[in-house]
Amino acid sequence: MTDLQKHGKDLLSEALTQLWKAMFELTRPTYPPTPLPRPPAKPVRLTRKLELRVNVEDGRCVVVRIFAGERLLRSFEVHDKTDYAKNPSDLVERMMPHLSRPRALANCLRQLQWLTVWMRKRAEGRRRAAEEILLQQRKWVEKLESEIALRKLGE
Repeated sequence: MTDLQKHGKDLLSEALTQLWKAMFELTRPTYPPTPLPRPPAKPVRLTRKLELRVNVEDGRCVVVRIFAGERLLRSFEVHDKTDYAKNPSDLVERMMPHLSRPRALANCLRQLQWLTVWMRKRAEGRRRAAEEILLQQRKWVEKLESEIALRKLGE
């Protein structure tokens, strides 16, 4: 194994771990509940032969499938209660034969980083949406609380 392959495995492992954490962050429940975003419209092409497809199932689960051609290499899903400490070594071993050229590895890492950033931005959007809902409801909550206080004073 050359240094490039060894360091490439480390870089790929780190990129997949970051992707997993971003998936977990995206599926974290918000209060009030907000829907998960639509997945990217097209599959993410990691290399000529590797493709990553993201799906949102049941509005609460993110599923990522990695294909080599039409053959499924690995599928993993994240629910809001999933532990994100996932070991990507099995997936790295399956992906590395398709990433023998430095250009392919660099492109794959760039696409994984793009998807990680995409998921983190969508997670931030969900948090902001929940905050906005609470902000818009504040006036009505205060009215209800004052009504409850008046009833208690009237007793």
